[in-house]
Amino acid sequence: MRASSRWLIHDLAEPNGGRLDEEIGRKLESFRMALESEIERWRGFRRGLHSETEREAFDQLMDMARSFSMAGGAACNPVVFEPMIMSIVLAQHERLQEAEAKLRGVDEQMQEAELRVCERIWQNIKEKGKPW
Repeated sequence: MRASSRWLIHDLAEPNGGRLDEEIGRKLESFRMALESEIERWRGFRRGLHSETEREAFDQLMDMARSFSMAGGAACNPVVFEPMIMSIVLAQHERLQEAEAKLRGVDEQMQEAELRVCERIWQNIKEKGKPW
């Protein structure tokens, strides 16, 4: 038995009177395998994208979903698409936070540079009577 296999157990509200005997022992595919199947279902959408840039962006989104497959499997959600989208949203949020942090760093550098320029101009005014 593979470590990624899971056992399917339906709740007791089954139409067969709550008997689980038909389902016990039937293996479910791992979340990772289910995710790959879901991604495969979207191949037609990918082919319909107009540019290579759009197809690359689609592939990057699918890679984002793959990168959180352990969390998706832990969600115990029978609908693969929901944790897949949550994984993409989370990855996008992380990228946004990284971009914001870089932008804050650039903003701080710009403010420091502006301050140095202002100090030089002020120094020139004091020494030469003109800014340059």
